[in-house]
Amino acid sequence: MNLPDDTQPNSPFKNQPVPSNILLSPESEAAAGPGCGSWAVVSLMAVLFALAIVGLAAAAGWTSGVRVAQNNATATHQSDVNSQLQFIQTDVAAGNIGLVDIRIKYLATQTPAIAQVLELQQTATALYLTYQPTNTPTPTETLAATITPTTEVASTLESTVTTAPEGALDLPALLTQARQAVNSSNWENAITTLDILISADPQFETTTVNGLMTTALNSQALKLFRTDESGLAEAILLANRAEQFGILADGVSFEREVATLYLSAKSRVNTSDYTGGIRYLTDLLALSPNYLDARDLLVKQYIAYGDALVVSQPCSAMTQYDNAINLTGSGTASAQRVIAENWCTNGTPTPEGFIATIDPNVTPIGQP
Repeated sequence: MNLPDDTQPNSPFKNQPVPSNILLSPESEAAAGPGCGSWAVVSLMAVLFALAIVGLAAAAGWTSGVRVAQNNATATHQSDVNSQLQFIQTDVAAGNIGLVDIRIKYLATQTPAIAQVLELQQTATALYLTYQPTNTPTPTETLAATITPTTEVASTLESTVTTAPEGALDLPALLTQARQAVNSSNWENAITTLDILISADPQFETTTVNGLMTTALNSQALKLFRTDESGLAEAILLANRAEQFGILADGVSFEREVATLYLSAKSRVNTSDYTGGIRYLTDLLALSPNYLDARDLLVKQYIAYGDALVVSQPCSAMTQYDNAINLTGSGTASAQRVIAENWCTNGTPTPEGFIATIDPNVTPIGQP
């Protein structure tokens, strides 16, 4: 038995050279994998895919932000409208025609249209007619005696709107009344009188009228801002009007800012928008730590948010309870935190056979 000389294949013909045409040079070998061009295409596709993901995420975040902003604006606007509707009822009962007219005109400019405006206009018209003078029958000779008004009645008559003999408004007299109202700090009377004057002739003594109106609006707004929360919405409207006639007085801009934050937060209390209420209240307390009941509202909002999270996310609920405790040391928050900590550590207990039921009227947390 002959052993081969080596392990390489041999030609069947002894001593015959191997044809050179079957040898492969290293340069002619097939590539073992994709070349640089292929890798460049793959890299480019990966980059484009990543950019697409980032773009979609940004678009989703922007859309969510716009939706939240729209909801916030709608809630604040609705709060303002409700306040004006309540004030109109008060003004109608008091017979304050000027303020009723102003408020109805403001509501009529709102979008979407407010359904009550038409009915309010009819009410205002009826109220206006009731305050118009009626024809007095000519007295007969048997009624020769006349009645002299008392001092109180005469004073009341003098405070009414003055008219010229031809029936037109006496603008100089109205301006005098407005100036007297401003000097006596009767801001509401001044605003009403000046509104009547401006409606009659927008070009009459504009510099003086605008100055008096700016003073009256700023002063009344500041008064309402610093009274209680019932007048905040009206105060914001008055401050906005004051800015149209002139400049805001010291403190009015700040009061308007914190009042807007407060009303925005208040509209989210007792709703599922816990984070929105917390955000507005936190911003408010950073500007004015003792503003009305903002601190108490923030504590309640933290506890409510914790209660909403405690079953599904007990560890996150602990954070909300801690926030409430850090503000006031709330006993309610402390008790709830103990439960949340236990569930966070040991898991939330679920009764055997329990199946969660979703309330169709409640929006899940984290969804718009």
